[in-house]
Amino acid sequence: MTTRQEMAAQTRRDLLDAAQVVFERKGYLNATIPDITTEAGKAAGSFYNHFDGKEALLLALAGDIGDDADALIATSPDDLRDLGPHLAVFWQLQSRHRTVMAALRDAALVDPAFAQRMHDFGIEQMKPWAELLTALAADGAHLPASPDVSAQLIAAVATAFVGLRDGGDAEGIAALTRFVERGLLG
Repeated sequence: MTTRQEMAAQTRRDLLDAAQVVFERKGYLNATIPDITTEAGKAAGSFYNHFDGKEALLLALAGDIGDDADALIATSPDDLRDLGPHLAVFWQLQSRHRTVMAALRDAALVDPAFAQRMHDFGIEQMKPWAELLTALAADGAHLPASPDVSAQLIAAVATAFVGLRDGGDAEGIAALTRFVERGLLG
């Protein structure tokens, strides 16, 4: 027998999953709440039992990315100077959550407050990379810019490259790692 809490959790998950399908098909800006509830096979009112609006649903999806990041980072090696595994985590997150990442960028385009939140979040997410790059610089690496700016460069290049690739994760990660290591370490 399923409890009410389990049913509510399943409805919430169904709405989140449906939103990803709708965002992939229509884009975040063109997606409507009725599109999402129809895709999920749920009544429109059930949406508002779980989310205040489309932005709240998007933030919940972003939270899923954070959970996934935590799990992937937990399996990364402790040696920060080995960039490959750390770039692989970044690659996997970008690849797995491409639709949500695009939706977050779209939401930021039309809402300055949301854009500021995403900017602040991105800066926070770059701190571990900046720390890694600071350690590499202390070991003699010649960064193209400060560790903070170099981290942003890596993120921009990696994000763009993942977006250009269909499959081929192992080859893509290897190419990205070589590119970043040569750019940072010569």
